[in-house]
Amino acid sequence: MLNLDWHIGNINNSINAGLVYRAEKHINLVLAANSQDPRVIIEMAFKYLDLKQYSCALQLAESAKQILVTQGLSDESDDILNLLIAKSYLGLGEIDVASSYCDCIDLETASSNIRWGLADFNLLLGNFNIGWKLYEERFNTQSNRVLHAYPFSLPRWNGVFKWQGNILIHGEQGLGDEIMFSSYIKDLLSKAVISKSTIYLAASTATFELFKRSFPNIVHLQHRRGPEDVDAWIQGYEPPWLNSLPKNIEQVPICSLPLLLSVPIPVGEGHLIPASTDINYFKNILTSFCPQDNLGPLKIGLAWCANLRTPYGEEKSIPVEMFANLSRMKDFKFISIQGSEYGWQINDIPNSQIKDLGKHLTSLDKIAALIKNLDLVVSIDTAYCHLAGSLGIPCITLLKRDHDWRFGLGDNCPFYRNMKLIRQSIDGDWSGPIEELQYLLQNYSRKSV
Repeated sequence: MLNLDWHIGNINNSINAGLVYRAEKHINLVLAANSQDPRVIIEMAFKYLDLKQYSCALQLAESAKQILVTQGLSDESDDILNLLIAKSYLGLGEIDVASSYCDCIDLETASSNIRWGLADFNLLLGNFNIGWKLYEERFNTQSNRVLHAYPFSLPRWNGVFKWQGNILIHGEQGLGDEIMFSSYIKDLLSKAVISKSTIYLAASTATFELFKRSFPNIVHLQHRRGPEDVDAWIQGYEPPWLNSLPKNIEQVPICSLPLLLSVPIPVGEGHLIPASTDINYFKNILTSFCPQDNLGPLKIGLAWCANLRTPYGEEKSIPVEMFANLSRMKDFKFISIQGSEYGWQINDIPNSQIKDLGKHLTSLDKIAALIKNLDLVVSIDTAYCHLAGSLGIPCITLLKRDHDWRFGLGDNCPFYRNMKLIRQSIDGDWSGPIEELQYLLQNYSRKSV
């Protein structure tokens, strides 16, 4: 008898390791042994979604649907099938068809897993009023380890500002999320001042100094949220500042602010403020090789590599050598904004014209100060593009084909009006986006930035 759990474990491990052939082998073994079990077929279809084999997922979904109809059980699995088919069509780029299947799902009766599955879909389409409500299902379906969210026992803030109340905002998910959702803090403060509420912000070590300077009217707490810290939480570790908080304080994860503030999209950019001394420091460095006047080349910051330790880091990253020819374009000076972990990669490019300032980029605060001196940032989907957008610096972001919901479906990111988007048309092929980037840069000018 086939051990289903063992094979599913192997499928998951293979997907995480990028071993597509091995994952397919186990999926086929499972399907062969469970060819009339719609529950198993649906589960394997979702595995094909993880493998980005959307046509295979759709074929299995239709097969499961036929079996369920034959068995008279179709009503029991309608929601999960509609979600599966919708995500398959979304992966195939057929947005309208995908939307039609999502519309068939009754959100009032749908399970938390179904609602969570619909959250990113609605946010991607810009249906923010629905999307932010569904996004709360992350706490019913995802672990604190996945969310990098500390399991506070404090009462949850419900969006009501109590007179002289205390509200703790704390980081969750990735560094880019902390930066992106920090744009809602200005709206939070404008409402908190009426009730004389005190706002506390527990932010990652990387963003602590930048946030402290940018939001001087709140209490700032350093909150480590790395993988080793999450492990420590599970063992019972508590942040050292936790017991010093007011007794009546309420807490809320930062990504819940849009819903609780009833602000689907924040207004304006440029809410983050680097240190003026650091801005001047990098201004002097840039002046040494790039004239600071209207006759000099445009200064373009470049970020090409995501965190390769994360599941999608490699997919989002672009081999730096693909930027070699761009870096030699007249009237532009490319400057690496990558930290030292991956910034060294430009040294492997023969005759590279990308300036390496890695030894100066010792913190996110320093990187922000460098970006503030630039005319434009070219970045992949990583914290650097969110940083540029939050600093009010024009940015061109290069996205993998099936990017996440944060960038929407338009030519510009809904959260940063100064961010232009370029997408892959073929999974794993960056040649098209690089060509489009070159075309955009050839038509760029100081007036356009």
